[in-house]
Amino acid sequence: MQTHKHIIMTGATGLIGTSLFRELLLRGYRVTVLTRHPQRAKLQLPGADRTLLWAPGIAGEWQRVLNGVDAVIHLAGESIGAKRWSEPFKQHLIESRVMGTRSMVEAISQTRHKPAVFISSSAVGYYGDTSETPVDEASSAGTDFLSRICIAWEHEAFEASAHDIRVVTVRTAVALDAHDGALPRMLTPIKYFVGGSFGDGRQWFPWIHLKDLVRIYLYVLETETLYGAVNAVAPGHVRNREFIRQLARAVKRPAWLTMPGFLLRLVVGEFAETLLGGQKVIPKKLTESGFQFHFETLADALNDVLS
Repeated sequence: MQTHKHIIMTGATGLIGTSLFRELLLRGYRVTVLTRHPQRAKLQLPGADRTLLWAPGIAGEWQRVLNGVDAVIHLAGESIGAKRWSEPFKQHLIESRVMGTRSMVEAISQTRHKPAVFISSSAVGYYGDTSETPVDEASSAGTDFLSRICIAWEHEAFEASAHDIRVVTVRTAVALDAHDGALPRMLTPIKYFVGGSFGDGRQWFPWIHLKDLVRIYLYVLETETLYGAVNAVAPGHVRNREFIRQLARAVKRPAWLTMPGFLLRLVVGEFAETLLGGQKVIPKKLTESGFQFHFETLADALNDVLS
C-alpha cells in the first residue's frame, strides 16, 4: 500500500532526479518540483503537479508548499566533476549541498504539518579512500575534501530528525547510464583507443545501475523502518582496472593504457585524489532489509546500459 502521496523534489532535472521523477508519476504520486530554473523544468518534466522557483535562503512560494506534503526528496547539488577544483568551485560545491540542505530543513521546521520522511542524497565519498578495508553504514568517515562535504551535508539533513521526521541519507556510488553522468565521459577515450585505468587501477570502484538507484530511492521512501545513512552501491565489487576492462570489452575496444597519478593530477588537479582513491562499500542496510538488486554484477549492468 502506498504510504506517501505528495512528494516535493529538488534536483529533479538531474540524472537521478529525472528518472526518479518519472517512476514516481508511474506509481501514482503527485510530485511538486522545486528548481532554480522552473521554465526549463516544466518542459523537461511534464506531469509535475507544480514547478516552483527554489531559491535557498530566500522566502517564496517554495516554502509554503512544503506544508502538508508527505515526503521531501532532496537531490540538489553541483556535480563534483563539473569543473576543475579551484577554491571558488570547491566553495560552490560546499554551498550547493550544505547551505541548500540547511535552507530546506529550516523551511520544513517552520511548517505546521511536516513530512513523514526527508530523503537527502549523499555520496560514498563520505568514507574517503578506504584502501582494502570494506566499509558499511556504521564505518567512520574519511578526512579528505569530499568526506568533509558529505559529513557537513548529512549533518544538515539529520537536523530534520529533531522534528520527528524520518531522515535517510542515500550514499550514492557512480550511477551507470548510457547518456549522462560519468559513464559517457569514461567511454569516450575508450572508443578512441586511448582509455585506461587511473593510476595502478587497484583502487575499488563503487558503482550502481541507474535503474537500481531509482528503485533504492523508492524503496527508502516506502520502507518506514529504514532511516539514517543507506549505501546505494551494487554488491558486485570491482577495482578500477577491472571496471575499465569490462567497459572496454562491452564496446569491443582495448583498454591497455593507464593514466599515471602525476599526469592525472596535472589534468584535473585535486579531484585526482578522488579518482586515485576508492572504497569497497557494502550495501549492508539494503541487503539486510530485503532489497533485491536487479543488477548485482558489473557485466549484467553494462550489458543492460549499453544494449
